[in-house]
Amino acid sequence: MKQFITIILFLFFVVGVQAQDLTDSTIIVLRQEIKELRSANKKLKCDLERQKQQLRALSDSVRTELEKLNKETSKATSQLDNKSTETEKTTQTQIIGVTESVGKKTLFGIIGGAVLLLLSVGLFFWLYVKRKADSASIVKQLEDQKSSLETKLVKEYSSQADVLENLMKTIRELRV
Repeated sequence: MKQFITIILFLFFVVGVQAQDLTDSTIIVLRQEIKELRSANKKLKCDLERQKQQLRALSDSVRTELEKLNKETSKATSQLDNKSTETEKTTQTQIIGVTESVGKKTLFGIIGGAVLLLLSVGLFFWLYVKRKADSASIVKQLEDQKSSLETKLVKEYSSQADVLENLMKTIRELRV
């Protein structure tokens, strides 16, 4: 009977030691996996920060270029308005002088030139408006890309947080 009790106690002792070794090795493996996940998470954070900085720099440079273009366009528009006004005044003065001194054929030639000048000014304004619309379109595309990148990054962080949460739950369950 004593031998039987001794054998049973010995078996419980051996089983307990093996169970403890199994949980210790599992905890070590889980700790290593947690370290790897933290390392990967840090790397992703660094990549995200670098991409954010690049996006900010790109956005700033686009904004600067747009401001330069707007300044140049407004300057050119102002100059053309002044030239157009001066040309129109000059043309009106010349038409009056030509009408009094020159025949009908010359008068029609001058009128054609004035119409051509007015059409050129109209074409310039049309091109100016189209250029402005294209600039706005580029800015909108850049903003859409920026928001898309931010959305993707938030989703990635969320999924990583879920994985870490599940891993922590698993570790807690193993401890219990």
